[in-house]
Amino acid sequence: MLQLAQLQVELQKMNAENQRLKDMLSQVTNNYSALQMHFVALIQQQQRNHGVESDNKQEVINFL
Repeated sequence: MLQLAQLQVELQKMNAENQRLKDMLSQVTNNYSALQMHFVALIQQQQRNHGVESDNKQEVINFL
């Protein structure tokens, strides 16, 4: 019975670690998406400011 209790404690620790890792992955994914949108907006603004043709916009978007 002691072994079962030890395994249950270990499982709880692993579940907590998995949840922590899921939360971290979610945060990284959100940060990446926000950075990507900011980058695209910055490139588009630079293109508007410098009058770059729309063909180059598509190249930047395809790069992402």
